[in-house]
Amino acid sequence: MNTVSLEYLRIPESVRKIGRYAFFNTALRKVRNSSECEYYETSFPEKCTVEFYEENGNETVSG
Repeated sequence: MNTVSLEYLRIPESVRKIGRYAFFNTALRKVRNSSECEYYETSFPEKCTVEFYEENGNETVSG
């Protein structure tokens, strides 16, 4: 939280939960995350795009 210069993040597929304000008030525009990982609307900045890993290692995009 409050790492205002953080712009990109790739979250390991093994992560299963991200805190309510974990990356709030950062410059993140895109993150990659497991579709099985629980997160909150406030975990990432408002306009951040969350991409999900597929089982075969490829990615799909979700807003």
